Formats: sequence, C-alpha cells, structure tokens
Amino acid sequence: KYDYWGNAASALCKLEMELVVDEVNDKHLGPWAMICLNDGVLNTPLSPYIHKELLYNKHLNLDNSKLKAAGFHLLNPVLNTELLKQVLHDYGDMNMFPKSLLA
Repeated sequence: KYDYWGNAASALCKLEMELVVDEVNDKHLGPWAMICLNDGVLNTPLSPYIHKELLYNKHLNLDNSKLKAAGFHLLNPVLNTELLKQVLHDYGDMNMFPKSLLA
C-alpha cells in the first residue's frame, strides 16, 4: 500500500515555503524563549529560528585537502551524538543553553 499524502504535503510545502517556515518559527520561538527565561539564559547565540533558504536543496561539500597539506589534523574527524552532547553541555556551563534541556 502506497500513501501519496507525504508526497503531496512535501509538494505543498515547497510551494508555500515562506508560510511553512513562518509557522515553524512561530511554533518554536515562543517556547524557546520561555525555556531560556526559566533557566536564566539571558543571552545566547543559539536560536531555533530557521531561514527558508536553509531548507532548499543546496548541498555543501567541503574538501579538507588544503588543511591537511598545511599540517592541520582534525581531533574529531567524525561528528557523533556524544560530541554534540559535549558541545551542548559546554554551552550549558557557559549559561548559553538551557540546562533543563540537557537532562
């Protein structure tokens, strides 16, 4: 059994990308602000706001051959969940991310 609803919804979203992005931002910005306020996070560079341009199919591929040629090496060549958690905990320690979301 094949469901066409997902394809239809995706097509509609592409047509009305600005409307969808506005709705998603409205849905997330208010709760984010409340969580930050409740946790005493008064100033943070992090935001759930998304620009519609970020949702278009534009791939970004980076080549690190020039960095390697200059002698640079990555301490963490592969991004994983544990590394992301470590970054979020660091932001929490600097009071730039709500600690209640880290539990």
